[in-house]
Amino acid sequence: MKKIAPQTEVILLTGHASMDTAVEAMRLGGYDYLLKPCPVEDLLAKIESATNGRAPGRGSRVSGSC
Repeated sequence: MKKIAPQTEVILLTGHASMDTAVEAMRLGGYDYLLKPCPVEDLLAKIESATNGRAPGRGSRVSGSC
């Protein structure tokens, strides 16, 4: 996704997470990596943060259950 549209922020939301997958997603430029279940309010806050250009601590965090 980042190769096609580098300006696009990618937030991954998964119910089948592993630390390896999270690290790889962030290494490839993911904005954040969230684990289900994730409250809608928290997901919306991540989206708002991404669209406003606020970095969540890029490459250094994986959010568990938001």
